[in-house]
Amino acid sequence: METTICDTAEEFDAHIAGLLRRFVYVNHTNIAAFAEAAAGYLKLRELPRDPFQALPRYGLRIERAALSRASRAIWVRTGNRYILHYSQYEARASARFSLWHEFFEIAAANKAFP
Repeated sequence: METTICDTAEEFDAHIAGLLRRFVYVNHTNIAAFAEAAAGYLKLRELPRDPFQALPRYGLRIERAALSRASRAIWVRTGNRYILHYSQYEARASARFSLWHEFFEIAAANKAFP
């Protein structure tokens, strides 16, 4: 079993801020570079980058949930935990994309996001 790097939302926020401060802005012109930098920062070397294995190491809990058919995934902060819920209607393979999207939304909500 791999070591957990962050246990709480507060620890994750502080950790990811180190990556976010490296960028002056993030938009369509540099999102690919941002994604690669994030993968390197999170030490995700293997492809495909599986959020089901990677994100829990950083304190992000992943749960299948009874979301509406229109919702693929959502994230919530409950107390000092981030929880990513993915839809019961979504196949695990497509849920990977949705979970990375939610990861980015958490990063974008961080005070250090450019």
